[in-house]
Amino acid sequence: DMVAAYDRKLSDEGDAAKLYMKCAPGDSEEALAKYHAASPMHRLPIRVPILLVSGSGDKDVPMDLVESYRDAATIAGGAPVDFIACDPSSDHYTPVNATSTEWLQIRRAIDAALV
Repeated sequence: DMVAAYDRKLSDEGDAAKLYMKCAPGDSEEALAKYHAASPMHRLPIRVPILLVSGSGDKDVPMDLVESYRDAATIAGGAPVDFIACDPSSDHYTPVNATSTEWLQIRRAIDAALV
């Protein structure tokens, strides 16, 4: 949810959403529409299978934000939603690190979805 990311000032510096979007959602109706267009939360239902992966220790995208998306996507329907919660010591980058222990679990889930 890009608007929630902005409101909660996510990232180390607290400005990742604004830097990415090059505006704030409250700047104008056009800016808010831009945030919604870039936000998977505001594009539900999604018609392709969803695999959510998050590190419990991720401070950039906190687990409650991921869980909110999972719940909204499940309610919206459209496609199956799978969820992998990594070890509590996992950070924002652990799920995409091919040397992490979680990567094997993620890879198996991706492979299963492609069969």
